[in-house]
Amino acid sequence: MKIRNTIRRIKSIRMKGYDYSSKEAFHVTICAQNKECRFGIVENEKLILNKTGIMISECWI
Repeated sequence: MKIRNTIRRIKSIRMKGYDYSSKEAFHVTICAQNKECRFGIVENEKLILNKTGIMISECWI
């Protein structure tokens, strides 16, 4: 009886050669359920936060 290794590896989305330990800021993408705008809306390429977005932003900072 053969036993298969069922562990699957997910392809890394990290940029090769980028030093993630540096003190630079980088972009974070958060996907919400059903692609709903849970944190605000985008107008003229700027994010306008709603109450939830403001709370998250304040906690993050």
